[in-house]
Amino acid sequence: MTSNTEFVSIGRVVKPHGIRGELVIEVYGDTLSGLEENAALHVGGESHSLVGSRPHQGRLLVRLEKVVDRTAAESLRGAELTVEREALAALEASEWYADDLVGWSVLAEGASIGRVAAVLAGSPHDYIVLDDQSQTLIPMVREWLVDIDHESRVLGLELPDGLMEHPASTADTVGGGD
Repeated sequence: MTSNTEFVSIGRVVKPHGIRGELVIEVYGDTLSGLEENAALHVGGESHSLVGSRPHQGRLLVRLEKVVDRTAAESLRGAELTVEREALAALEASEWYADDLVGWSVLAEGASIGRVAAVLAGSPHDYIVLDDQSQTLIPMVREWLVDIDHESRVLGLELPDGLMEHPASTADTVGGGD
């Protein structure tokens, strides 16, 4: 692994599953489905070969070569799962990896509302976190996304009325607000 290797977060270890080292993964998008067995995944500071994966209750169960029991799986709880960017499939113009959006400007109806500070995996959709004082969460709903300008690094959104009117409410902020 060289220092200029670029990694992309593709999921997070939620918890162990069973006693043979399987991991429950909260997958970011559809990135894991395109990886072949023996693909190099990075989790917990180590490189692991993908042994297999299967869907399970809206998440993915993953087996990694060096994770052979529940104790090893438990030690990875909460860890980010990353892969070298070159191992991932090419993206369509309307697609992106969550890591790529950090730092992008966000416009709503043409006006700047902040920059992307983070992208959080959620259900039923992901959220972008704006770097404003209240750390506003905005659901990543495809119908609200009206423009993706990769060259200028700008997301254009058309948000429903009222979404940005109360940024300090607990429903719209990270950490709860008041």
